[in-house]
Amino acid sequence: HKDSSIGVYSVDGVEKAKQLTSGYLTQNAAADQDDFFHSDQPESYWIKMQNGELYISGHEHQWKYTAKGNVLEALCGSEDTCLCHHRDATLKLTMKVEQKSKSYNGDPVHVTIVNKLPKAEDMEIGDPYYVGTGASDYEGTEPPSASGTYEVCVDVKIHDDIYTVKESFEIKEGTCYTYKDKDGTKTEYQFTQPITTAEELLAISGSEKHTTKDNGYYLAGDIAIGNTWSIADAEIYLDLNGYELKQSGVGSVVSIASGSGLYLFDSKETGKVTGGNGVKYGAGIHNSGTLHMYGGSITENDCELDGGGVYNKGTFHLYGGTINNNASPQGAGVYLCVGSTMHMYGGMICDNTSSAYGAGIFLIGGTLNLHDGKIQGNHAGSRGGGIACHNNGDTYVNLYGGEISGNTTDSLGGGIYHKGELRLSGKVKIAENKAGGVDSNLY
Repeated sequence: HKDSSIGVYSVDGVEKAKQLTSGYLTQNAAADQDDFFHSDQPESYWIKMQNGELYISGHEHQWKYTAKGNVLEALCGSEDTCLCHHRDATLKLTMKVEQKSKSYNGDPVHVTIVNKLPKAEDMEIGDPYYVGTGASDYEGTEPPSASGTYEVCVDVKIHDDIYTVKESFEIKEGTCYTYKDKDGTKTEYQFTQPITTAEELLAISGSEKHTTKDNGYYLAGDIAIGNTWSIADAEIYLDLNGYELKQSGVGSVVSIASGSGLYLFDSKETGKVTGGNGVKYGAGIHNSGTLHMYGGSITENDCELDGGGVYNKGTFHLYGGTINNNASPQGAGVYLCVGSTMHMYGGMICDNTSSAYGAGIFLIGGTLNLHDGKIQGNHAGSRGGGIACHNNGDTYVNLYGGEISGNTTDSLGGGIYHKGELRLSGKVKIAENKAGGVDSNLY
């Protein structure tokens, strides 16, 4: 009947279908209640694997209806999320209306069936296992390391049913790195071009050497260079791969020209940029372009004036890794120049030593945005164990999160010594910093 609807119809556990709520059908037609829109599933869920993580949630069927004569058919249209489709089964429910005084005119009738997620005790989630596909002959519980195509699988038991959820992935030749942000979003980086000698590394510059997140370079062993690696007219993705990039002569380890960029990773967590010495500015990395640091350590670099670890004249994004055990009179960890910007989202700046100002970070006319990460255990001989800021034009320190703790100085501002504009919001911890042996978090 065109002016009637079936209304809301629920499936609860494994019970048979309940009585219809439609006035027309209950008054004018007899329906086979055992067959009416009944599924053998106790509830409906959707289960999927995305970026290596398992998601289980409740599912509300999105029915699509067709009517032929006196037979109504309903098909769940959410093929991507309805569990019945994951089980290679189509959830197709039918109802036959026996005619009495009126005939059914064939118009679709709308129904909503709402199912609830089972309780945690109703589910058993197995450990992931891996299966090779195509030419990849592999099966086991440890993640594969050889190149090829694979599936990661998880068996989920809900009540008496077992569902296998799969996600395909590929391992390419070389190395890979996965970065996960605070929102849980994952980004995959692939490094397919090995670097085996200092000559190969020093030749990586210019637009013809430009790389992307899918075809970066990786160190195949420790590399000692006698000259500074200068990056110009290119964006370079580099995985330290647990190895050491060391300056064996005199100069900065890396120099990034304006308009160029370096994305620095370390898939093995023991890689280093080290040994820079004998320069006034930026013994570890001298950046006039854009530096993105996701991993590795910039460590044991010694500068004559400013920026033991990083001397920044451009933009510096710190997502992870460590800048530690560097030395210079000012900005032993990081030195920010006039007009430069640093965004710190993670990682650590720790155990750096300045004889004068700003052992962790020194600013003079730049902008520091601290979102997360730690500035910890740095020592300045004069002012600003963690951060020192001198007002030379526009100088801003914006603290949105993170931690500044355990820093020391012989004079003023164990945590922060600031002359400029300081903005605090969100949750930032500034604690246990000392100047001259007494508590001094902010001066």
